[in-house]
Amino acid sequence: MKLVSSFLSVAVAATLLLGGCKGKDGDPGPAGATGAPGTAGAPGPTGQNLTGNITGFVNPVDEFGSPVAKAGVTVTVDNLTPAVSATTDVDGRYTLLNVPSGTYNLTYSRPGLATFKRFAFGHIGGAVASYLGTFTLSQVSQLLVGLSASTFANSNINIGLSFSSAPPRTSFPVALFASLSPNLTPLTGTPLVVTNFTTTPATTNYQAAFSVGRANLNNAGFPSGSTIYLAAYGSTSSTSAYVDPATGRVVYPALNPVPSNVVAVTVP
Repeated sequence: MKLVSSFLSVAVAATLLLGGCKGKDGDPGPAGATGAPGTAGAPGPTGQNLTGNITGFVNPVDEFGSPVAKAGVTVTVDNLTPAVSATTDVDGRYTLLNVPSGTYNLTYSRPGLATFKRFAFGHIGGAVASYLGTFTLSQVSQLLVGLSASTFANSNINIGLSFSSAPPRTSFPVALFASLSPNLTPLTGTPLVVTNFTTTPATTNYQAAFSVGRANLNNAGFPSGSTIYLAAYGSTSSTSAYVDPATGRVVYPALNPVPSNVVAVTVP
C-alpha cells in the first residue's frame, strides 16, 4: 500500500513539473489569403425632388422710360424639357408652373422690347412660390445717331452727336463704345459713356456735345498716342444690361442695332 502511494506521489509531481515548464513558441505561419469582397448594399432612398411655381411682374417701358402695355411679355425657363414658359397679364404678372427645384436662367421677351436674360436664379420648390419681384423691360431704342470726334488740348477727346431729325424729346440716351479695331460692336467694344444727353437746336439738325478725358481713356485700356475707333448707339433711359457668364462681357440688349458712323481719333 505504501508502495502505491509513493508511486502516485511521484507521478503527480512529474505532471506538475512538466506542466510548469512550457517550451518556446514556434514562428507564426504565413498569412492566409484575403477573403472575397462583400456584396454591396442596396442603394439608399432618393431625396425628395420638389416642384413649385415661380412668379413675378414685368414693367415694360418705352425708350424714354414711360410705361407701355404690360401684357404679352413671355418669360421662359431656359433649358428645361419639357419647356416651361408663361405670358404676363394686363397687370404684368406671370406664373411659371410646376418648375422642379434647381438653379435656372430666365429669358424675358416681347416683339419691340429688348430680350433680357437673368442668370442663376435659385428655385427651392414646394408649396410657396418663388418670387422674382418686378423687372423693368425697355423697348429697343429707335434713335439714330451721327458722330464726330477730335482730340483737344492734349487732355480730352471732344465728341459731337447729331441727328437728321429732332429726337422725340430734348433729353435722350446714347451709348458710346471704343475699340482698337474699326470693326467694333457693343459686344467687342469698351463702353465709355452710357447716359442721357440734351439736344441744342441748330440750323439743319439737332446736336449734343461732351468730352471724354485722357485719364478715363487710359483707365479703359487705351494708352496715350494710340488710335482708337468710336461708335455711338441710341440707348434707353432704363438701360437694360446683364453680364453674359459665358464671355464675361456686358450685354446691352436695348441699344439701337444700327450704329453711328465709325470715327478714328488719337488718344491724347
